[in-house]
Amino acid sequence: MLLQTDMVALPPERVLRDDEHLAALPVELPSVGRTVGVTEAAHRTRTLALEALLGHLDEEAALLRASLGAGA
Repeated sequence: MLLQTDMVALPPERVLRDDEHLAALPVELPSVGRTVGVTEAAHRTRTLALEALLGHLDEEAALLRASLGAGA
């Protein structure tokens, strides 16, 4: 999406290192902590595999929130 649009994103550093078509902007940002997001195509139906993955991500997020004292 980044290569085909005018979007700006905050990908992990590894993504930038591994793709010669992307470059980091010289902008200092505060730490974003451990935030995780999921992007889905609006026109696609979720598969059972995706539902399982999202369920596991929710479970892990709840464990992480609990370990950081943020509640579930």
